[in-house]
Amino acid sequence: MSLGRIPLFIDTDAVLPYDHLIKYKDYFLWINESDINSIDKKVIDFHNNISNKDFEQLQYSIRKLYEEWISPYGFHKNLYRII
Repeated sequence: MSLGRIPLFIDTDAVLPYDHLIKYKDYFLWINESDINSIDKKVIDFHNNISNKDFEQLQYSIRKLYEEWISPYGFHKNLYRII
């Protein structure tokens, strides 16, 4: 995320930082654990169904998400929201 790359996230009921405030599915290539056997198809479908412009915009959005929420500075800056 710090490099603006699109995460491939396999949902195993993990808890993500600020998941009640951030719609991670809007940023990640989200794979349900039950779909793990078709992960290759999911990745190919993702890339086949996104334009170059939207792909680039998503990368910028992920970098911004990292800076504002996930980086050490961003995480601590927003900590008051959950305390």
